[in-house]
Amino acid sequence: MAGKALHLRCKSRNGQQMLSGITAATTVAQLKQKLAELSRIQVGALKVLHGYPPIRMDLSISLATVSTLGLSSGDTLIVEEDSSVLATGEALSSEAIAVAKSSTADRKVSAQLQQNAGLLMRKVVPSDNSCLFTSVNYVLTGALDVSCSRDMRKLIADVVTADADTYNDAFLEKSNKEYAEWIAHEDAWGGAIELSILAKHHGVEMAVLDAQTGRIDRYGEDAHYPTRVLLIYDGLHYDPLVMERASEQTTVFAIGDDYVWQQALQLGVEARSSRQYTDVKRFALRCMVCDVALTGQTEAQEHALASGHTNFGEV
Repeated sequence: MAGKALHLRCKSRNGQQMLSGITAATTVAQLKQKLAELSRIQVGALKVLHGYPPIRMDLSISLATVSTLGLSSGDTLIVEEDSSVLATGEALSSEAIAVAKSSTADRKVSAQLQQNAGLLMRKVVPSDNSCLFTSVNYVLTGALDVSCSRDMRKLIADVVTADADTYNDAFLEKSNKEYAEWIAHEDAWGGAIELSILAKHHGVEMAVLDAQTGRIDRYGEDAHYPTRVLLIYDGLHYDPLVMERASEQTTVFAIGDDYVWQQALQLGVEARSSRQYTDVKRFALRCMVCDVALTGQTEAQEHALASGHTNFGEV
């Protein structure tokens, strides 16, 4: 018996989409195939995360059913490409290869349409508590390095500690000492304060596209830096924006580059209209440990501090 349909969302580099035809009786293999089709990532290289904060799912038992995964209607599955799997040369199915070829063909067509002027695209980085730092490092260096967060966190802590007048209790919403200790932890999320410090340290404007509003917030704008880098934020996760061309990619742009800026604004319109974001103030959560219902990021953080529970799922 097929059972009642599960209404799930897939969030990947192709945006946020609805998963159709999934029930408790669907096999893990069938689920992975659908995720590969939507994300255009090879089945053998799928990395699927779920919950709040996102945790990688074990999809290794292909004949198991979705009922064993603990999913509920309304849940979001974050789909990424596991580069370590691709590097091993793991054998891929013919369907997965077809998906990869289709994705490559689409990129080639886009490049031709842009007449080599370039197309601004989202580069997906791992969904961990350091995605902001990984994204900033990517746009500054062009390299994906998840180990960079430790040095960035130390840099920020040192800047804050050295200037207690600017980074006071009111500004940080905690004491200077507490903040410095907090940001050093791997489970601390970065945001506006950290972006402003990193922009000043590197001498580059950091422009962040908000997928929920389409607004672009500019850190370091008043300093009149000659160049800028671009990120996109969906309410829970940061990714870098990259200008893809036929033979290269660019991550640092001149402030006066209107072509890039217009593409960023258009990406904002598309992200907002297709709801490629999570409303962290209003989205419904439940604690996967004690099953208490919560609303928004603030309640989840307060519950985590009070109970020690850190595994949450979207309702």
